[in-house]
Amino acid sequence: MRTIKFRAKTIKTGQWLYGDLIHNRGKVYVAPVEKFYFDGITEANFEVDEKTIGQFTETEDLHGKEIYEGDILEIECLSVKHLGEKTKAVVVFDQGTYFLDDKDKRGSFAYHFGNDNIVMIGNIYDNPELLK
Repeated sequence: MRTIKFRAKTIKTGQWLYGDLIHNRGKVYVAPVEKFYFDGITEANFEVDEKTIGQFTETEDLHGKEIYEGDILEIECLSVKHLGEKTKAVVVFDQGTYFLDDKDKRGSFAYHFGNDNIVMIGNIYDNPELLK
């Protein structure tokens, strides 16, 4: 079965939440599926900044870290011109599929999410300096 989950930063604390994405009364929430809910926890604890929402790609990097939309990856280029060189790319979801936006602008390169040489080094929200 396909794992569908999201992450986003909470408005209240700025911490990352991982779980189900919920739209309700004009607000957006991430409800952690592994947490037990109890009295005293309000929906404000789960309200998230819409700009930080990213969906899980169902893949992990070389070290077992889950890869989400908005993550910055360091990968090995497989194009003939740049074979073996490292490049940085951002995971983007568009028109029903995930792809990589090559921030080093080395042109097209072959890539698939099963590549053993990818390492998640950060994300565009917490580590924008990685793209400079």
